Amino acid sequence: MAGRPRKMVAKVEEFEKLAIMLAMDVFEIVPKQYLDTPNPEDPISQAWKEAVDTTMWATIAMETLGNRLRAKAGITRPGPSEEFWSNPPEDAELVPVPAGEG
Repeated sequence: MAGRPRKMVAKVEEFEKLAIMLAMDVFEIVPKQYLDTPNPEDPISQAWKEAVDTTMWATIAMETLGNRLRAKAGITRPGPSEEFWSNPPEDAELVPVPAGEG
């Protein structure tokens, strides 16, 4: 890996944490009606769905990148995503899996 692998891991882990926080924040503010009864005919409903799905995909992408960089750098400890999902904060609502993934 070009550069300093451990420094790159640290940078990517910061983005991984930010992606988790963004996904959680977006999911937290989505009006319940758009989560409970999404309407494919309503552009606002679809925009909320896209926001939730996209922020979740960003979280997954950063976790994948982090895992690969940690492996390449010989780091065996879990990354931020694995730590978060193993011990989510008590006030955290679990974010749904993007459509088509579960």
